[in-house]
Amino acid sequence: MTLLAIVSIALVSIALCLIFFRQFTSTLRTEIKARAEMFREMSAAQLMATWHAQSAFVPKDMRLTLIAPDGMVIYDNTVDAAKLGNHAERQEIRQAVAMGSGASVRYSDTLRQQTCYFAVRLPDGFVLRTAKTSDSIFALFGRALPPVAAVTLVFALLSHIAARRLTSRIVEPINAMRLDGEPIPPYDELTPLVRAIAEQRQRIAAQFANLAERTATINAIMDGMSEGTLLLDPRGTIVAANPSAGKIFGFTHPVTGKHILELLREPHLAKLARQALAGQRHEETIQRQDRDYRVYFSPVASGGAALLFLDITASRKAERLRREFSANVSHELKTPLTSISGYAEMLANGMAREADQAEFLAKIRDESGRMLALIDDILLLSRLDEEKTESAFAEMDITQIATETAAALAEKAAAAQVSVRIAGQENMLLVASRSLIAELFFNLLDNAIKYNRPGGMVEVGFSQEKSGGPIKLCVKDTGIGIPLAARVRVFERFYRVDTSRSKITGGTGLGLAIVKHIALIHKAEISLNSREGEGTIVTVVFPTSG
Repeated sequence: MTLLAIVSIALVSIALCLIFFRQFTSTLRTEIKARAEMFREMSAAQLMATWHAQSAFVPKDMRLTLIAPDGMVIYDNTVDAAKLGNHAERQEIRQAVAMGSGASVRYSDTLRQQTCYFAVRLPDGFVLRTAKTSDSIFALFGRALPPVAAVTLVFALLSHIAARRLTSRIVEPINAMRLDGEPIPPYDELTPLVRAIAEQRQRIAAQFANLAERTATINAIMDGMSEGTLLLDPRGTIVAANPSAGKIFGFTHPVTGKHILELLREPHLAKLARQALAGQRHEETIQRQDRDYRVYFSPVASGGAALLFLDITASRKAERLRREFSANVSHELKTPLTSISGYAEMLANGMAREADQAEFLAKIRDESGRMLALIDDILLLSRLDEEKTESAFAEMDITQIATETAAALAEKAAAAQVSVRIAGQENMLLVASRSLIAELFFNLLDNAIKYNRPGGMVEVGFSQEKSGGPIKLCVKDTGIGIPLAARVRVFERFYRVDTSRSKITGGTGLGLAIVKHIALIHKAEISLNSREGEGTIVTVVFPTSG
């Protein structure tokens, strides 16, 4: 407002100066024209006589010049005529000679003045010129500038004071207006603006709520993912990382804002990350903390990249176990089949003596039985791998199952000269699969009998500290024991401590593997303690009995 007042005063002052100057110039021209017209009908001789006789006819504030038809000056009331040159080429003179009258204005930049001329042609051909000098427009502006500047300063100060007060009165209600609720405009003129602000605020609030919901959803998904996830912006800066990625890389503090190369220090992984940022998709397998990960480097359409770390340790281990299992099965089946094929071929070709035929048939029967037992164990392990049981879990007395299993193996124990005893508490109730618990007891007791010594003993014990608490099962034998180096592998499939003894006893190498799987299905913990030459203790702790 102050600037507007200053500009307005300056423009008005300039306009007034121009108007006044034009008015003054018009008056000046009218005056010299009227004086020239006064002498228009007189001859040069008459004018000269009149001026010499009556000096009152010669104006003091106006210049009079009498010019001959050839342009020579014969009289001038302000300057000696002899000193003036020929005026034939002056604009006003040429116009007067040609048309009877003429006018012109000439400026002096040095004196900052202008002179108005008016000339008329007399009856005898002479030219009478009248002239009057006044200040130019620039001089007028120069004289008007100090008072205009003073007025401008006064009005600028007054307008500044008024503007501050008026602005305060206008702005204060606007500043006091609250936008958190339903805003009330302080002026009717602000109603459209307030309405637009309220609508925009509602849209922003809805967008913010939607964004917060989507962000919470994405964070929940990422936090719940077992796969490590890293999101990168187009410059390779990490914008998001889930807890699984923290476990993989071992960081506990936020890594948001760091560059991906600070985590992927391997050159080939850094190269794949850069290629993903450039729009190329890649896959790579890496190892971190004894774990195998399949890493997917995927570009994002909007710019940046996503890195997904998939833990494939279990699948790789399972694949390795499947390969080993297939090789072991092939090897285990090949031996009895080779033996059966050999004996059968000898019998078919008549190569066996009649006295040996019964022995050959017995060996074929034994090898067939061994092969069938191996197949049965393999099928059972396959069902256990799929966590499928033949019967539902139910409450049962495992002491009774142990007693029934011991009775079923009594003949085999007697043949091996090994005594079996069931000790501990009775009526031990456990919620479990009856068929699997029976299989567990059978394998533990069968191993304890097979790998015992004549006169040895097998003892099955049960204990439970409180009703409904964990049940502890111990199978103790006085057999050959297990060397220290082999104890960590006895639960592996087809692993045998003593291969020659296993062949004699008909072991498949799958008994303890089956026991371990049954324990895992029942969420039980299994452990083994053994001393070579003294015996072995296998302990199974079931978490609860009901």
